[in-house]
Order: sequence, then structure tokens, then C-alpha cells
Amino acid sequence: MHSIYLIKVWKESKALFIGIIIFIFFQVFFISKRIQNFPFFIFDMYSRPIEKPTTFSIYEIKANGKSVDYTSFKNTQENTILNTIQTYSIVKKEFPKSIYETLIEHRFKNKISTTNYQFIKNGLSNNEAAIYEFDNWLNRYCIQSNIDFSVYKNTYNFQNKSKIDSILILSEDAI
Repeated sequence: MHSIYLIKVWKESKALFIGIIIFIFFQVFFISKRIQNFPFFIFDMYSRPIEKPTTFSIYEIKANGKSVDYTSFKNTQENTILNTIQTYSIVKKEFPKSIYETLIEHRFKNKISTTNYQFIKNGLSNNEAAIYEFDNWLNRYCIQSNIDFSVYKNTYNFQNKSKIDSILILSEDAI
């Protein structure tokens, strides 16, 4: 019984023992609440079966009427393109309200000075100029020429891979 680690720690340093017990308590709390924190990860997500969705969506970029194969780009460039298109779509739909406004307000409002809160809010929110500049950025980043291009969000049925819907996200005549 005297060779148990926690008993040895209790005898050597009561402060360290209390620290270890607090750490264990919080770790058990995080695991029970399913909160991931390094270096302890919740691995049950790998043992659950994956549910098949009924539909899935893919973005299609067309330049001069032809599809741009962004899957041939480097992974980082492809991810940047897809993530910014998705964010642009959400921001454009929600504008002028920021999609992060509630989160920013919850984390910072009435906790820091008004000046700092406004600085953070302005820095994390998109303004109208940034939204209208997106098409130029996408053209420079992806297509790299001054041509007509458009972006569609195509929705497909998962079972038979047939197209259900196509929504025009962005259509611009690049100048």
C-alpha cells in the first residue's frame, strides 16, 4: 500500500498532491463533458459508425463556362478556396450582421473596454468592401486571368449521386 504513487506524493509534497488531484478532477470533468484538451483526446469518435448523409454539396467554379479543377491544386490552396467560398456564402447571406457577432459579443462585450471591444469586433468582422472584393481575390488566387467566372454550390443525392440543386454563389465579369 505504501508503494502507490499518490501516497508517496502525499508524504513528500502535499501541495503537489493537491495539484495532481485537482488535475485529475478536471480531466475527468472534461472527458465527461466531451471536451478535448491536449494531450488527452476522446477516441470514441473513431469507433462510432459513420452516418450516411442524404445529400452532399460541392462547389463548382466555372471560368469562361468551363469547370476549374481546383482538386489539382495544392491541398492548402484547395482548402483555402473552398473555405473562403463557404465563408463568403454565409457572410453574404447574413450581411450586414456578422456570422461571428454573437460569439464576439459573448466573449468580449462588458468584459473589456468599449474601445478594445470595438477594435476586436471591427477586426473580426467583414465590411462591405471586403465582401465585394471577394470576386477579385478569387480571380487572382484561383483563376489568375481576367475572364468571366462564376461559383455554384451543387447539391447531390448521396445514394445515386444525381444533382438535386444548383445555387449561384458568385457571378462576376472580371475586368
